[in-house]
Amino acid sequence: MLIDANHTNTSVSKTRCDDIFVYYLFLFTLVWVPLPLGSNRAWSEMLLCIMVSSLCLIWCALYITDKASITRSFKKALPVFALFAISQIFLVYQLVYDVSIDKYSTTKELILGINLMLIFALCLVLLNTSKRIKTCIYVLVFSGLFQALYGSLMTLTNLEYSFFIKKESYIGVATGTFINRNHLAGYLVICLSLGLGMMI
Repeated sequence: MLIDANHTNTSVSKTRCDDIFVYYLFLFTLVWVPLPLGSNRAWSEMLLCIMVSSLCLIWCALYITDKASITRSFKKALPVFALFAISQIFLVYQLVYDVSIDKYSTTKELILGINLMLIFALCLVLLNTSKRIKTCIYVLVFSGLFQALYGSLMTLTNLEYSFFIKKESYIGVATGTFINRNHLAGYLVICLSLGLGMMI
């Protein structure tokens, strides 16, 4: 019995070590999302989708080789995944039955929707310890702090650049690396809420 317990503890720690690389890449992805114009352009959306899909494939490879496991949170969230899946199936229906007026936009939204589901799934399987959750929150809070400082700096110095691109709109208003000031405000609210949650 003692041998089995030791074996179990070894397996758990091994699992955490095996997917730690995917976890750090996931944190990098979360920081990357707001940088290229808030991932609000076709090229930046597709780049995000490639990054997320690659992370999921790597995690699935770890799962198949018994180096990663599905968490209890993931299992409990299956009804939520079902609701997300229904919305994606509706988009597939529009494409298959020629209902969509703009097939390009529908296809793009389908790909983006699937990858947003994958981000949700990665959160559930990778943020499996309190330490990882805290680290993720710290990363997002510092990302929000960077956005606030960058947006303020661009406005105060009149440089008015977003993501290496000169701003054409919202001149004189802080937008960070986003296109729209409301997008920056929404992101800062999320980061601030996480920070307050950590303090509480």
